[in-house]
Amino acid sequence: MRVTQKTHRHIKLQNHSFILLFLAIIGFIAALSARYNYEADWTASGRNSLTESSQKLLKQIEGPITILSFAQKPGVKQEITKLVNRYQRYKPDLKLEYVNPELSPEKVRELGVRFENELVVEKNNRQEKVEDLTEKSLTNALNKVARSNEEVEMIFIEGHGERDPNGSAKFALGNFSQQLESKGFHIQTLNLSVDPKIPNNPNQIIVIASPQTNFLPGEANLIKNYVKTGGHLLWLVEPGSPHGLDSLAKSLDIKMLSGTVIDPNAQLLFGSAALALISKYDNHPITEELSSVSIFPQAAALETLKSNTWQQQPILTTLPQAWVETSRLDRKVQYDEGKDILGPLTIGYVLTRELESSESKTDSIKEEKEEVETSTPALKFEKASPIPEGKIVEDEKASEADQELESTESSLKDDTVGETTSIQEDSQEIANATSNEEMQESIEATVTQNDSENLEQITEEDDIEENQDELDSSGTKESDQEVIRNGQQRIAVIGDGDFISNAYLGNGSNLDLALNLVNWLAHEDKLISVPARTRVDSTLEISPMTSWLMGLGFLFILPVMLLISGLLIWWRRRQY
Repeated sequence: MRVTQKTHRHIKLQNHSFILLFLAIIGFIAALSARYNYEADWTASGRNSLTESSQKLLKQIEGPITILSFAQKPGVKQEITKLVNRYQRYKPDLKLEYVNPELSPEKVRELGVRFENELVVEKNNRQEKVEDLTEKSLTNALNKVARSNEEVEMIFIEGHGERDPNGSAKFALGNFSQQLESKGFHIQTLNLSVDPKIPNNPNQIIVIASPQTNFLPGEANLIKNYVKTGGHLLWLVEPGSPHGLDSLAKSLDIKMLSGTVIDPNAQLLFGSAALALISKYDNHPITEELSSVSIFPQAAALETLKSNTWQQQPILTTLPQAWVETSRLDRKVQYDEGKDILGPLTIGYVLTRELESSESKTDSIKEEKEEVETSTPALKFEKASPIPEGKIVEDEKASEADQELESTESSLKDDTVGETTSIQEDSQEIANATSNEEMQESIEATVTQNDSENLEQITEEDDIEENQDELDSSGTKESDQEVIRNGQQRIAVIGDGDFISNAYLGNGSNLDLALNLVNWLAHEDKLISVPARTRVDSTLEISPMTSWLMGLGFLFILPVMLLISGLLIWWRRRQY
């Protein structure tokens, strides 16, 4: 092709137009980047962006959050700013403030800061420290300050072979407890035979984790009364006997079916049929965000009885092909019609009831008092009119005056009638004395009757006041309990405890399900949808030989190949 002058001008114009268009595009992109902020993380593990759990948590937190840093070194400041900026993308009202410890030493002492890279997260007068500059540590701190309640206590009942909340064995719950503590829960244990009293704390959840021996009647009554007064409960049962908690199950209107849940799909996937697989969840806030399967080894099936007290809702239901095996599991299991119970089966229920408010409870107590007062017969007391002492004295004086008058008249009479008069006088004196004695006895009887009636009146009044004081005392105590425990009472009964054990907690959605259960029991509904996802392992392990070959290829072979190809292209162009 022959290049003319006209063709040369066209090529030159095209080149200039391309340069101008390229610069215009670059300028347009620069203007957009100055106005809008967009970032994309193309790493496999997403290590340059927040996890889904952190993003959901930030969306659930209402109100501003302040993060205080006492770092002074530029490198540490840069690392902190980079970490916090990832959170500020999803929550713009999250502020990062740097405090100079030399200018504000009282602030350092007040917050108890010990390290330069230590962060303090503040929200609504609640503070949490972050000593490790990682997303996990900062998200856990945000989770703690975001809770509406103070630190919730998880009290694990022990003394009957329950799972150890701090143990490291496969069947223990050490990993689950660590997860709870990182989310702001406080783990405690309680042996009712040593300390037969359950604390009356509104921010607590009692956990009965798969007991192996029977509860004493007194211990069972303590738990039953705890539930009766509005306490929250997580009850993990196993196939077999409820171990002395039959009365508790009866009060909850829950029945445990005899046998173990068998799922034939588990035989194909895990090599054991004594596993309950839950892949489709019931509609409830606890399970609505769960997407993967949950595993429940050797679970017990549950049934609910007709209840006028509790609102019962299933949350974990097996597939239709599962059944309850009533025979021993040491032989080949198969469904026996008429003997075994075919699915779908429920292995998890949540129970709720609305507790009576404090005002309603007070009104009820007043009505109870009125009923007691109405049922008590009205006592009308008429005080006997006592005879005045003056009147008694006057009567005695009048009697003596009459005697003297009669004596004087008798002395003026003839001596012939003196003897008769003397006899009459003696008779009159005897009559007067007898009359005075009868009058005195009548007075004493009247006073005694009056005192007895007054004593009966005082005793009756004291009894009424004592009964009313006792009623007031019991009513006040009950009212205080209702002030502490009002709103909605929540209880969860799960037919398995292995799903949160160290051996199975990391499988499927077991961890998310367990944390959702606890958040729901603690009335932290806004945190239920926050998953507990961990990042994919980003560590690459290679052998020394592979490492040597990779170094040789990238550092020597590849550059040589690029150099040779460049020389070949240059040589071919020289030929034309």
